[in-house]
Amino acid sequence: MNISDFPKPHILDKLPIENLSFALQTDRDFLSEMIRAEKCLSEFIGYLNNLPTPNILITSLTLQEAVLSSKIEGTIATISDVVQENTTSETIKNDIKEIENYCKAIEYGREEIIEKGKCISKYLIKNLHVLLLSDNVRGANKTPGCFKTEQNYIYNPKLGNYTPLPPYLTDEYIDNLVDYLRGTEEVSVLMQAAIMHAQFEMIHPFKDGNGRVGRLLIPLFLYSKDCLPSPIFYISRYFSDNEDSYKEKLSNISLNKEKDKLESWKEWLLFFFKGISFESKRHIETAKAIIDLYKEMTGVVGKTEYIPIIDELFNKLKVEPKVLVQDLGISDNSVRRVLKKLSEENNYITRHGTDRKTIYYFNKLVDIIE
Repeated sequence: MNISDFPKPHILDKLPIENLSFALQTDRDFLSEMIRAEKCLSEFIGYLNNLPTPNILITSLTLQEAVLSSKIEGTIATISDVVQENTTSETIKNDIKEIENYCKAIEYGREEIIEKGKCISKYLIKNLHVLLLSDNVRGANKTPGCFKTEQNYIYNPKLGNYTPLPPYLTDEYIDNLVDYLRGTEEVSVLMQAAIMHAQFEMIHPFKDGNGRVGRLLIPLFLYSKDCLPSPIFYISRYFSDNEDSYKEKLSNISLNKEKDKLESWKEWLLFFFKGISFESKRHIETAKAIIDLYKEMTGVVGKTEYIPIIDELFNKLKVEPKVLVQDLGISDNSVRRVLKKLSEENNYITRHGTDRKTIYYFNKLVDIIE
């Protein structure tokens, strides 16, 4: 593969895309799909807001997103692999690190948006990249947190090779993207989120990790715009299930000629809106299954003072008896009795290890989100 096999760097349109909102604000297909997406997402948010314990969803949904977003980039580790961490495969071990980094990056982004006045910034984008590529994972040697200084290339024999924006324009275009996200020029916030993701991927500002950062920005942006009570709505599962279409729609925006550009943007936006609608419904189904499991298990343990043990299982997906005793202030006998009841009598969790090093894995919850 030679550089001569690639086209010249793609000089993008700056945001907002000229005439795009004007062309689409009377397009019935576009408006219908956008309104449907907004309605479906509102239903998920309404469901969250009515939950007495929405926090028990955070770990599960975040881990699911981290696994699926990383899978698009080539990882093969499963949710079970991440929870149990008992593999001898170096590939899986490295995949687990990448997935754990993704979870840390989501939490960092949430905290940063709260502390820095609810906006996506260049500083945030760079720090997300640092977290994603920390701990010697794949790409850790590609200057985490620094924009590219050499031209990067995307090899895709199926859809056509792509040469992203040249390095000397990266800062300028990221500044334009950040300014765009602070405004309200588009028909809807969901339209802004879709354009943001596509534009970021076409800029491709880093040597590696662009896809993961770009997908991370979607829930963080929606959260920054008060569209979500917490950044726990994720669309990577839809992208993963429809990976060919996902990459094709993005590719068409950059590869199509000027006269087809608005149509390519429309096709990407329709794809994105359908993903929002589909994942909103799937999120509700998953959340209901998790909440039902929580109610069932709290009923099994009975006493209110033992509910924190259940909370720890939902928050961490695995627990050690001695750590629960230290952290929760519940007696060793009580902790072990509750865990035995949940494992041997009801099969919600599975016990591994010896008496000196016993770990309980939350297999029932993993079955729901895997």
